[in-house]
Amino acid sequence: MVDKEKSSQSSGWFCCGCPSFCTLTNFVIFLLLLYPYVIYDATKLTPMFSEQWFAEVGWWTKFLMLRGMEVRPLPISKLKHHHSSLKVKEFFPERDSEAFTSFLSMAQDPKYDDTILIVRNVWANYTDNPLQPFNNVKHFKAHCDMSQHYNAYHIPKNRPPERMWTNFSNILDSVDEGGKTNDSATAMIFDIGFLESDSYMKEQYYQFWKTLSPDLHKRLLKIKSSSHTFLYWGKQMHTSQHAAFVADYFLQISNTKQWKFAHKTYMPYFGFKRSDFGSVYTGHYMIDDYEGQIPYETVYTRPGDLMYFSTWHAHEVANMEPDKLGFAIGIRPGLAWTSTSFSPLSLYNLMSLPLILHYAARRTLAGFFSEDQVRGKKGHCIGKYDNPFDYGFNGTTLSRFDYRLLDPKTGKCEYSQREWGFQKKEVSGEWSESEWHPDTKQGEIFTYDLAYTEKAWAKYD
Repeated sequence: MVDKEKSSQSSGWFCCGCPSFCTLTNFVIFLLLLYPYVIYDATKLTPMFSEQWFAEVGWWTKFLMLRGMEVRPLPISKLKHHHSSLKVKEFFPERDSEAFTSFLSMAQDPKYDDTILIVRNVWANYTDNPLQPFNNVKHFKAHCDMSQHYNAYHIPKNRPPERMWTNFSNILDSVDEGGKTNDSATAMIFDIGFLESDSYMKEQYYQFWKTLSPDLHKRLLKIKSSSHTFLYWGKQMHTSQHAAFVADYFLQISNTKQWKFAHKTYMPYFGFKRSDFGSVYTGHYMIDDYEGQIPYETVYTRPGDLMYFSTWHAHEVANMEPDKLGFAIGIRPGLAWTSTSFSPLSLYNLMSLPLILHYAARRTLAGFFSEDQVRGKKGHCIGKYDNPFDYGFNGTTLSRFDYRLLDPKTGKCEYSQREWGFQKKEVSGEWSESEWHPDTKQGEIFTYDLAYTEKAWAKYD
């Protein structure tokens, strides 16, 4: 009798430490009750029981439930009803004393989740500010700590990209050299250490906002989240469509960026892949190539513009001024990932939390225990078989380059730009991303092996 009671009690536990009501049956019932609530935001987008309605509801269901599998995008032909749109709201502090107050009242408010907010030309009311001069390599070298080490991407022309872990002086020299010769492109992309590591930049950044808007200064300090920095040359860098689970306060300091934003509810059509820390990305797909069917907003950030945008809105970014250094700093509120107003992605955020924590712990522990763990790996095609493409630099801008292994023993492989039109064929399922389709008409096939990498990167060791 005692054994039966123990057996009955133990069967009421679905997992260790869970109360007795957490049986498998109750867990399934909970999911069934939760599902209609979560999926409701997707069901109300399109006319009920239309072809698009079934397609989008089905896609969101698979995206949420099949976490270990990639979910194929919906054919763009299904998108007949443009159900969502983004708005842009601009503020001008030089002629409106309440500009920052209005900006802060809307930023991070779920009511304005569909609105991109931009404070234009914050330099105007602070013309002698210490950030504006950071538009050339000389000024960086005069004021920043050149001995600090950071990760950066270095992409030789028509060669696979490399990640470099080296001091800031080397990074600046490489950015400058690539801009002068166009034989390479070097950039700090989404760097999460620069603002926190460079004492001068950190002090001047926060003092800048304290002088302009004490309330914004308090908001940014309260966030207590990591920054992300971009440092690059001219028009070399261009991102494909991607989206993240966190919002962004983004200050453009030099050069100009063009942003193309699409509403998060069009995610089923993009062909997004999940990253290992919760965000999503494409295989270098551009929004104009979706047969013009996905609505989007084009926004420009110029030096002195502060932009805020909410979570998960898809965006691609291009730099516009060919002969200028580019520099920008973003601050991402860490808790904003919980505030998205679209229920399917709220649940996705919650389900991604273990991945995010694992990724953060891995980076933190690597930083504590071994410099080699945070150093960028020297680039080569070994290990690229499952995802045989990357960004490459063609002498003008970033492009999609594919790998094909020739000799597993030496790491010798072929490397070429992807044949034009690959996006449409991959999204439709006509091609897979792993197929070899070199652009022999517009480009050239290059042979590459490990010896090149070792020679090129010896100076950074």
